[in-house]
Amino acid sequence: MKSIFPETDTYGRQHTQIYDFIWPTAAALWNLRWQVQGYRGAVTKATNDELLGRFVTGSGIHGANLLRACVDQTWDDQQAQFASYVLIGVIALYEGWAESVSSRFPQPRTNATQLQFPSFGTFGNAQPGIGQALTRMSSQQSPAMRKIFSRSLTTYARYRPATIDHLLACYRYFKELRNSIVHRNGIADQKAADAYSEFASIAPSALGLNVPIESRPALVGKPSALTLKGVVGFSGVVLSIVVTVDAMLSSTGAAHDAFLARWRAGRPSTQLTGLPKHRRDLRLERIASILGLPRPLEADLLATLLINEGLAS
Repeated sequence: MKSIFPETDTYGRQHTQIYDFIWPTAAALWNLRWQVQGYRGAVTKATNDELLGRFVTGSGIHGANLLRACVDQTWDDQQAQFASYVLIGVIALYEGWAESVSSRFPQPRTNATQLQFPSFGTFGNAQPGIGQALTRMSSQQSPAMRKIFSRSLTTYARYRPATIDHLLACYRYFKELRNSIVHRNGIADQKAADAYSEFASIAPSALGLNVPIESRPALVGKPSALTLKGVVGFSGVVLSIVVTVDAMLSSTGAAHDAFLARWRAGRPSTQLTGLPKHRRDLRLERIASILGLPRPLEADLLATLLINEGLAS
């Protein structure tokens, strides 16, 4: 992910790290289940200690119960457990990103909260939400950032400003499921049920999908039902929220300051004068890429900005 805000770069890396861990781990558990069940088929009275000696000894892991994990529990139940871990992680990443980005703007705590709700008056939300936060956060604009970088960021496939409230309604449903897991032992409450009703009304196309996200109704007083496939689909929606909000804030004064800080830290002095235009433009594009910045679309304006800020000569 290319971004002006380093917080978005961090989110992209951490999002990838979740799946770099969870997919191999899930695959390894599936294979362990197959091996344990195969061994038990051959040695029907094998104890847990025998299984530990065959499959765990030398790993440094203690306290594992392979009989319970690989024989008593179903694969569907374990996938649901994986789903809950991924859900908690994805929500935490988004909350951390929202808080970090919001700290660059006035009223950071209010911003971070409102970035987690649909706009006021949409999808049953009766409080200020993402629309109000973005309006406030975008009040100070930087024409230079808009011309140099913003148009590049708005070409991303996950950029979805027209359906941002739909994305947040989806977020609210899964956030309420996460709240059920963390605070109520997985039991859904009325907020979760209401959030599901709003989420269920959204067409997949509004979320940038061809098929609906796999989900189960949230019923008051009943355990929240999660599937790994559904949570993975949801994590893609969160990524679209991050990409969209990041692009919408890329033309602000805060983005201007973030850009200058990144350039100053990575390339405090750049020689531009005396270069033919095509070589100068290529140099600026190369440096921007090295720094993790979007491709600059107005090289002349970027050069002028850097010279004025004492970052190029």
